[in-house]
Amino acid sequence: MGEPTGSCSIDIQRLAADLETKLCNVDLDGGRRRRRSPECLISKVKPQVRRVDDSQYTPQVVLVGAYHHKPLDSTDQLAKWTALRRVLPDDGEQRASTLRRCLEAIAGVEDEARSYYEDGAKTWRENQMFVQMLLLDAWFVLDIFNVGGEAAAAVGSRGGSAVDYIFAVRDVFYLLENQIPFFILEKVYELVRVGNSGQDQDQRTQTCTSPPPPQPPGATAIAGGGPSSSSTVVVDGFLRHLRSLLQDQGYSNVEVDITSTRPCHLVHLLHMHFTPMAMSPADDTDDAAAVPTRRVRATVYRWRGATQYHAAGVRFKKRALGAAAGDARCVLDVELRRLTTLHVPTLTMDNNTWRVLRNLMALEQNNPHLGSHVTAYCLFVSQLAGTASDVALLARKGVRALHGHRRGRRRRVRRAVQGRAANVGEDGAAVQQQLDGAAAAAAFEQPAGGDRAARRHCWPSLRSSSGCVCRQELQD
Repeated sequence: MGEPTGSCSIDIQRLAADLETKLCNVDLDGGRRRRRSPECLISKVKPQVRRVDDSQYTPQVVLVGAYHHKPLDSTDQLAKWTALRRVLPDDGEQRASTLRRCLEAIAGVEDEARSYYEDGAKTWRENQMFVQMLLLDAWFVLDIFNVGGEAAAAVGSRGGSAVDYIFAVRDVFYLLENQIPFFILEKVYELVRVGNSGQDQDQRTQTCTSPPPPQPPGATAIAGGGPSSSSTVVVDGFLRHLRSLLQDQGYSNVEVDITSTRPCHLVHLLHMHFTPMAMSPADDTDDAAAVPTRRVRATVYRWRGATQYHAAGVRFKKRALGAAAGDARCVLDVELRRLTTLHVPTLTMDNNTWRVLRNLMALEQNNPHLGSHVTAYCLFVSQLAGTASDVALLARKGVRALHGHRRGRRRRVRRAVQGRAANVGEDGAAVQQQLDGAAAAAAFEQPAGGDRAARRHCWPSLRSSSGCVCRQELQD
């Protein structure tokens, strides 16, 4: 048997160069070279989740993106063509030049745009159609919400109605599958609105050539962008609409720091507003439950209904949404104080409540690194409001705004709340393991009329930053 060849006889540098050349020519992901995956993907909702209520995930009026796009030459697309035509120059040569410039720029980032879709937008096999769709849909979304224009000039004042605006908000801000990558929105804004700013246009496109409006208080530039950058204008334009919506509905008062996390799409931006406060161990001991200093072991039990907790001595109190000390920043900020009173922000119930929460849960399930704050909250609420009596009790305590307290309304709310729990998955045990250890269920094991010491042992502690309750047992 011959001697093994020594490494000194191999030209490692040349071998590595040859391998690198071959690897560079290897096609990945259907002919596209692999890129760093975006932080948050646009994905299809899982079939077992969609079966609960398909209408909560499917756009009805404004269809954009790779998953719910109708043929580009269909009559349903007329509004998109009209929006793009309205912003382009009247001169035919200038219009053609602008279109070429826009399409060339978007074609240059086509691979990156596809990487934002979980399946690489594989149903769009023709590259030119995919690029055209991105241009049409991105500008349509920007035009609907008049990003970069006057704050009041949304759909209602641009030829549509207030109902059109409601449908647009529902389909564009709330639905996971109906999304365009956020960086495409920024690029199209820069290409179309900023790129045409030096051209002479008539009165009907004057808003497109005017300078960007003054930045609202608290507006935050994306990292790398100056105060007048197109990225800043786009993100602040959408934030303006989103903050107004969430504050009006009482969902969130969170100030999102865009410099630390760049939104991947509009549902991702929505999710960033549903971040519970991290409760500091240094909170006032009179108002907050004590944090065990000894070694603890988390024990998972299932939740109980509000009426059962109430019968055992736990009180429910409405927690205000605001910026003052002790206020909640979003509906996820549930807190147990003095081991006897559960402070819960009011959750306003309407048709979009379920749509928002279900799509945010789907986002978390498909992007586990985002955390499970919304999923944990929905699991908690689905058990707390498990019966019509639970819903009625919470409504009396101001925890739920039901738009009327009729018995039929309570039953519908209860069924809808329980439907959200079905979104979590079919295997409850697997789901609770998925909640990063923070969505454990609370115990309901103390004897009726138990004293404070028993409650201290059994009742949940809300020290978790996920906004969920976790029971902890002390170990000696």
